[in-house]
Amino acid sequence: MKKLVILSLFLFLMLSFSLALERPFHTEDMNFLNRGDFEFQFGMSYYDSYKNFYSNLDGDLFKFGEMNLRFGLSDNTELDISWSAQNYYSLDHPVSGGNFSFTGDDTNDWGDVRITTKIKILGETPVTPAVGMKFQVKLPNADDTKGIGLDTTDFFGTFIFQKGFGKLSLFTEVGLAIYGDPREGSNQIDKFIYGVGGIYKLNKIFDLVGEVYGNAFHDTKIYPNHGDIMGGLRIKTGNLRWDAGICAGLDNDNTYDYGVTFGVSYLFKGIFH
Repeated sequence: MKKLVILSLFLFLMLSFSLALERPFHTEDMNFLNRGDFEFQFGMSYYDSYKNFYSNLDGDLFKFGEMNLRFGLSDNTELDISWSAQNYYSLDHPVSGGNFSFTGDDTNDWGDVRITTKIKILGETPVTPAVGMKFQVKLPNADDTKGIGLDTTDFFGTFIFQKGFGKLSLFTEVGLAIYGDPREGSNQIDKFIYGVGGIYKLNKIFDLVGEVYGNAFHDTKIYPNHGDIMGGLRIKTGNLRWDAGICAGLDNDNTYDYGVTFGVSYLFKGIFH
């Protein structure tokens, strides 16, 4: 009963503020927490020339308090809840009037909540990769009148594949994203999403990480097709892991030019056994 109360309290706190991935990746991998473990992640990111295509805003975006809580429900099932505490958007051009609830050249708001379930279907063998599925929903917590969110509920369903080659582990995620259309609530925009990531273990402490991710096909003004690339480093000491990464857009329609991210994760072992 006590464990259930603690779990409910954590879920309540993270959903009220709010609560996916193993930092600093956008692509999901097939690494699972053990049953009863949970991991808390905290980070911050900066994106230069970040574009909100729906509101036609352009500027520098700073995300502070990117929180993520991962629960090991079983050895092959994981629950992930992520949220950004504050987004600060410094605009290139001041805003006055229109449908915005602010004026001037800066705005801020909290981010959207993402709730993710990851399931392992097949384990890795010497010949075949591990296979899994991910289901995610994005809730519209960010206010579109502040130029941060789109006030839409989005759904994501993907397959994950991962294979190890000595010190190198490669994984890929492919699937479908169903975006709500902020211009017309009854419409939806379906897009193919993809990601390819890698982790190279230099030793027991240092990992080199990298990925390419993006979406394709249904190209729209609000959700243009784009790709991104990220490279970084992770440092693990005991249950604590630090990460840092540099990312950039691969085409002109990208949502930003370049970005940097930094974070820390702490693993709590066996707390819900």
